[in-house]
Amino acid sequence: MSAKNGGAALRYLLSKRPDNSRAWTVPRWESPISSGVFPIGVTVNERFLPIGTAFTIGNLGIVATALHNIAAAFAHDRLDAKLRLERELPKEATLTDAGLALFHSKMDDEGQVKVTIWPLESCDGAPPTDLAFGFPIAQPTLETLPLPLSFKIPRVGSKVYCVGYGDMRYPDTGISLEDIRAGRVEWVNQSALDLRVVEGRVSKILTKNFASSFPTGPCVIIDGAAEHGQSGGPVFDEDGFVCGVVSAGASLFMEGNASVVSLLYPTLFHTIRYGVQMGPLRLNAKRSLIDLIGHGVVATDGSETNLPLTLEHQLLAVGAAIHRDDVMHAYDDFAGLQAAKSAERIDGPTYRLKRHSPGNSEQS
Repeated sequence: MSAKNGGAALRYLLSKRPDNSRAWTVPRWESPISSGVFPIGVTVNERFLPIGTAFTIGNLGIVATALHNIAAAFAHDRLDAKLRLERELPKEATLTDAGLALFHSKMDDEGQVKVTIWPLESCDGAPPTDLAFGFPIAQPTLETLPLPLSFKIPRVGSKVYCVGYGDMRYPDTGISLEDIRAGRVEWVNQSALDLRVVEGRVSKILTKNFASSFPTGPCVIIDGAAEHGQSGGPVFDEDGFVCGVVSAGASLFMEGNASVVSLLYPTLFHTIRYGVQMGPLRLNAKRSLIDLIGHGVVATDGSETNLPLTLEHQLLAVGAAIHRDDVMHAYDDFAGLQAAKSAERIDGPTYRLKRHSPGNSEQS
């Protein structure tokens, strides 16, 4: 899917909405969205245990999800006991007992469903956001649907659509990998991995994070109640571009339904690892997200060319590009919102991107 038809996915999702419902289920097996939005889970002891949602962002198979989904995987690994004794996660950690994988499903022309457990080769967090980027082990026969991105902050009052596998239900021991490999579908009757859409309106913008216990970084609050299992799923803006990921529910903190959406713009210079197998030769690479956009690997709405940038520790960092009419709804965090204290920094800093390259920035 290119940026030109970025609204196609959203139009399909809206076509499945009954009446004016703000939360609905999309038929997963025959849905084209299932090639771009997947359950992500842990593989351990020949079982698959779903933990959230992930989605494809590039034609190399690069996927995005919530960083807290990745952290949840360590609870199934012996390394978790050691990590609990540390004050913070190390820069690198390797799962020894468990793996991370995507649940790829596709219905063929004869109406038969084929499921593939698609292991992740690597995964990198992108602090300060609640985002992580992963690269699956190459599976050339699997069809994927890359979703185009937007780095704009959605306007206050605008609608967004959270997509992911809400209300996950499966056997306590997980889904048998042997059953999946053998094509046995009896487990379908014992499982529910429903693709759900939740509509919400943007109400507040938080430029730092929601709260210290929420690993979200810059985010927006919406008035829809994202469901358990949707974490890490894409959040579409009204134009059909992915503007963030589902991060957390926040109804306990607000009056009525509320969720936190982690924004994409701070990840623009984040480095993503990927690789290509060419016969016996393995090529590994690391590229920033902005470079991948510039080379046409990741499609966008072009908003990355008009973001305020600043120099921090001799490195370029992305600032919050808040529309002037939305400034009154911007706060540093939830504490600032409670105190009705406006965000400390909403002005554009000193640099602005002109081309798809961090080296081509121009002082304004």
